[in-house]
Amino acid sequence: MIPKPNGRRADASWMAGARAQIDQFLDSVMPPEDEAPPLLHAAMRYSVFSGGKRLRPLLCMASYEAVALRAGARPERPDLQRTPPWLWPAAAVELVHCYSLIHDDLPCMDDDDFRRGRPSCHRAFDEATALLAGDALLTLAFVALSDARFVAAMNAAAAAAAGSAGPGASLALACVRELSGAAGSLGMVGGQAAEFASTTGADPWPKTAGPQEAAERIVAIQELKTGKLFQAAVRMGAIAAGAEHDVLQALTRFARSYGRAFQIRDDIEDADTQDAAAGTLTSVTLGGAEAARTEMARLALEARKTALDLGAAGCKLVSIVDLTFPEAVDADV
Repeated sequence: MIPKPNGRRADASWMAGARAQIDQFLDSVMPPEDEAPPLLHAAMRYSVFSGGKRLRPLLCMASYEAVALRAGARPERPDLQRTPPWLWPAAAVELVHCYSLIHDDLPCMDDDDFRRGRPSCHRAFDEATALLAGDALLTLAFVALSDARFVAAMNAAAAAAAGSAGPGASLALACVRELSGAAGSLGMVGGQAAEFASTTGADPWPKTAGPQEAAERIVAIQELKTGKLFQAAVRMGAIAAGAEHDVLQALTRFARSYGRAFQIRDDIEDADTQDAAAGTLTSVTLGGAEAARTEMARLALEARKTALDLGAAGCKLVSIVDLTFPEAVDADV
């Protein structure tokens, strides 16, 4: 039986098994390190298996389960012998995330020498290899989403639930559209470009905007830079499970609130380091750390309520919110 949220922190014990399942699947979709060109594949694997929390894949799984449970399916239990449909989009969104981190750390961007407590990819290898490793991970994400086994897994799940073949191919295409849109110029890359331009002075708006306009632009950058990829993770999981429109919309609202809260949390953590030095305009540099914490908590609790409104089907989503924003949840219970 899956634990039901009851106003206190939801049970997160399922995450360890899910992460193991995700890591095993990521290992299976990536080229072996000794396959030519070995240096490139070593850099790709170095960046993917670097100790990340796998939040985006976990959100994809939790969203898939929320839809499936509402349709009468049994709860997902981590099983290294199975490849349920959510694994393909979960792997794809993590590959895109890892590519973005490699490129973020490059000298032409954030110029970070360390990532997750060890040398960033361009420091462990070299700049050219890091650039190409990021490119390859982005491409590999769409290899995963276009895998015929993903289509077959969705069709099999639909047949088990409804006794008829499901529209696996069209759902896979919808997932490709979700991730490509979230990762491109109208999503993550666009948000990075807007933030970078405002920092370098290529876009003069930070110096000319009033407080209200500045706040609106920050929200827009948060939505693009961070929120869109979280939305893609949640929406792809729901799409793979055959979500109806109303449930998909509710999950999208969840992801928007969660994604904005997550970016504000990052802004708070970076406030005393690179953001202040670079002159980056964030929630913290605009309104101060206390106001940013208040807004982060508001958005986190908004996401939690949306997940709670799904009933027991949303309990894994609730537990991810609780893991990410424990201070907001503890203050509210």
